[in-house]
Amino acid sequence: MALNVSTRQQVEQALRLKTEELDAYFNNALDLCCIADMQRYFRKMNVRWQQLLGYSVTELKSKPFLEFVHPEDVPATKEAMTVLSASTSMNNFVNRYRHQDGSWRWIQWNACPKGDLIYAAARDITEQKIAEDELRLAALV
Repeated sequence: MALNVSTRQQVEQALRLKTEELDAYFNNALDLCCIADMQRYFRKMNVRWQQLLGYSVTELKSKPFLEFVHPEDVPATKEAMTVLSASTSMNNFVNRYRHQDGSWRWIQWNACPKGDLIYAAARDITEQKIAEDELRLAALV
């Protein structure tokens, strides 16, 4: 019996250490990392979201994420959710999210579903989109 308790404690300690390691990676990643559910709520997010959008993580998790998506991007975002709900990963999906100041940030997503959850990494590509628009405008002139 004592051996089982000791083994169990070792396994629990190893699990705790692995969880701390993964949380450290998740929370310190340079990219936007999140876990969302199929009901369109963020479950877990790293602090980069707060830095990018100006809302607290608590604010972002308190509403369906579609409330932050640009109205023109809502249909494509719903379609992306349909694809993900069919257990298909999605790469390089782009949509816009509202910053707390009312401006819009372009975000490029890579996401994969697992059960009722979506694991996603995203990147702010706003500066790239602005540069592309400026080049298009310059080409017209």
